[in-house]
Amino acid sequence: MKRFLSSLFLLTLFLPYPLLAQEVSEVPGPSIESVDPSGNVSCFDYYRFGSIQSVLETDLSETVPGATINFKGKIKNDNDYPVVNGTLFVKMFLRDENTFKGGDGNQVVDQFQVEGVWNIPQKGEKEVSFSWHVPETAKGGEYYLATFFATEGRYNLSGLSFTDDVIGNSVQFKVTSQEKGVYLDKTKTTLNGEDHHFAAYPLHFEKDEKVEIKTVVTNPTDQSQVIQLTWEEYTWDALRKENLKNKKYELVEVGANQSKDLSYTVNSQNASVSYVIATTKDQYGKSIQGIRFVRDGVEETRINFPSLTKFPLKKGEANTLFACAHSTNLPKVPGNILTLTLRDDNQNVIHEYKYEGDITGSMSGWKDDFTPSKSYDKVFLTATLQRNNEVVEEVTIPYDCSVIDQSMCNPIGSLFGEGTKSIKTIATILISLLTLVAILVILIHKMKTQKRNNRFK
Repeated sequence: MKRFLSSLFLLTLFLPYPLLAQEVSEVPGPSIESVDPSGNVSCFDYYRFGSIQSVLETDLSETVPGATINFKGKIKNDNDYPVVNGTLFVKMFLRDENTFKGGDGNQVVDQFQVEGVWNIPQKGEKEVSFSWHVPETAKGGEYYLATFFATEGRYNLSGLSFTDDVIGNSVQFKVTSQEKGVYLDKTKTTLNGEDHHFAAYPLHFEKDEKVEIKTVVTNPTDQSQVIQLTWEEYTWDALRKENLKNKKYELVEVGANQSKDLSYTVNSQNASVSYVIATTKDQYGKSIQGIRFVRDGVEETRINFPSLTKFPLKKGEANTLFACAHSTNLPKVPGNILTLTLRDDNQNVIHEYKYEGDITGSMSGWKDDFTPSKSYDKVFLTATLQRNNEVVEEVTIPYDCSVIDQSMCNPIGSLFGEGTKSIKTIATILISLLTLVAILVILIHKMKTQKRNNRFK
């Protein structure tokens, strides 16, 4: 029963119906009403949301505006397989009782991707450190940093970056200040006149409907402020540049102790989920809103986290490749082909698996076992999703033991590798050595001959 509830909870997270970080009476979404998963295994036997922990600490439990606060710690992989091409995304929150109680979560005052890419071995960890400059206009109060970890810029293993309530780990700190910065009012955001809440189910609209976003910027200071307003329109989430569909800049003047209405219109797109980030920035600080909504009637399927269960590959040792997938806002989408292809460093196919058929809204899992005839320290896993004979998603994940963990590599294999390219490498090295030996032999012979000739002079 516990496993069922966990799977049900996770299922709703990756559909466009994220659950609140609190108990709810019913689970929404047509995909859960009557459609069973379409895979050959349970996705959650292999994929575990929350399996990456970003355990951080700060050098300051209390700070002031204008200071720099440092964070350091370790990113831990609790999976039995390595995690590659991982990115750490963070949000800075200011606790706000009014917005939290209203179903809007806390105020977001900054968000960014931490520099670096994380390749973490199974049950392993990697160190991380970074800093944050506390804005000179930061309001006093309780703050916390929240973490979000994803691989390939799309597969969430900890937290959901497009939400303000489903987070990974967090670090608390306090800012002592009498300042009052300009901010976006979460309690006054609407979509086509309907109240939007940032920690609740997203609103639904028709496939071809224009959606007008309205929000309010407030200036609580006694001086007029000119702020930079940025609208960023994405499909699904903002982790990848490819998802960005439009970006708009404005300069907005807000009078002292006044508020001003802001608006942005999202036109119809062939995507089930839109995600719009509104950011206001004065001379020092930011205020951010991530606004997400759903379009009904859009036929869409997505891959969720393809992976190997073991790496490096060892000759004669059984291994498994797997992937999860789901439809977004329809109970069942037909006409899909999901292909998992594992290749070596020379692009020779080691193993391939293909599924053809329906993909449902319930998170489905596919896996296929294989036993490699060689050992490999470097391979590439490509997951391709086609719908109606058109590629709608494709990702290639590189597994390289020299990048993930050098100690994992076969000492000989890491030097010479496997396959045709490696044979050529070995041959080149041997030829070079033999050439060097031949040159030395010739030189020694010449030296001996010269000495012998010198004796008879």
